[in-house]
Amino acid sequence: EKDMVVSLVGFANAVDGEMWYRIRCVDVRGKFVEGYVSGAYANPYVAKITGVQGTPDSTTALTISWTPQEGVTSYQIYRADTVKGTFSRVATVNGSKTSYKNTKLTKCGQYLYKVRAYVNVNGKKTYGKYSDVVVLGAKGTNKKVKTTVATKMYSISGSSFKNLTTVPKGISLKATHNITDLNGNLWYYCTGKVNGKSVTGYVLVKDLKVVK
Repeated sequence: EKDMVVSLVGFANAVDGEMWYRIRCVDVRGKFVEGYVSGAYANPYVAKITGVQGTPDSTTALTISWTPQEGVTSYQIYRADTVKGTFSRVATVNGSKTSYKNTKLTKCGQYLYKVRAYVNVNGKKTYGKYSDVVVLGAKGTNKKVKTTVATKMYSISGSSFKNLTTVPKGISLKATHNITDLNGNLWYYCTGKVNGKSVTGYVLVKDLKVVK
């Protein structure tokens, strides 16, 4: 079907030099199929990377991960050191990878990351769009805080990420570091207990008060 996007799982050159792509898709009958299509009727397509997130391995290292794509040759990881800074490529990893550990960072620093993928066919690279930019890392702090309202706790600073739990009003937490997201909102990375269970994640500072 014309303009149909399918999963690229490999490619090969025939003896006459013609390129063939090995694809995987659901056909017009709704059946799952896999096979080869001539390069004369198909072009490589690389989608925008999604699901970029990160976890601090230490105060000077971050592991960045993303949702993988089938058939890509490599992923490129770009980083900016300030909100208005210039992005530079910090790594290129094999297409079988789904994460990258960025080391030797500033202690408790915060950074902006974006990722894109490409397919390399006979030396010609086809790039996908960059992922949305995410802010990762944090600045160190050490404060006791308490929720002033019922508020949500997220896995990463930013309400577009996974909501871990709702923290009721009046719950005491320990804030170990803070981070500002792309919208200028300040978050604390907190630990504590909710309904007897240990919780860890990011809470908006505006929903907290510092206690002695």
